[in-house]
Amino acid sequence: MTLIVHPLLIAAVVVVFVGLVLQIVATATVEWLENTTFMYGLWSYCLQISVCNSYGTEVNNILPAIQACEAFSILSILSASATIVMCIVHVVQEATKDITRRLFITIAFWVNFFSAVCSLICIFVWRFKVGEEIGGYLRYSYFMCVAGLVCFAVSSLLFRIYIRRLVRGSYQVMP
Repeated sequence: MTLIVHPLLIAAVVVVFVGLVLQIVATATVEWLENTTFMYGLWSYCLQISVCNSYGTEVNNILPAIQACEAFSILSILSASATIVMCIVHVVQEATKDITRRLFITIAFWVNFFSAVCSLICIFVWRFKVGEEIGGYLRYSYFMCVAGLVCFAVSSLLFRIYIRRLVRGSYQVMP
């Protein structure tokens, strides 16, 4: 039994992994938004001299929006991780010529697409609710989340192309 992994699938998984790393770093860091006094992140805000606090009553009017961003960012991370696992399962199923081999890559495509949608919702809620309410300018953590979204979108396209070719029979496991 020879295992052949198509370069298109490898490229899609690498792009998902890059997007996952970007999303994790963006979620963990504080520099999503900065104004003259504070830097804001998903989990806390900091004075410019690096004294950080968790969100409390001082942001009651936007706390639900911040919590929504937290939730969608975590969902994006979890679904991107699941995409990578599903791709590994697909490769193993491909090697065994199992009848369900297309199922795993199709699920991986939809889970990855869900990851892109979650990132998109997080980006829009932060920009148009939190950013407008607090004021200031967007920082690198926000743009890392945007880059993660781009990676998830590109990998979804790569998965879709791979699935189309797989269904047509262009990619076969060698005996």
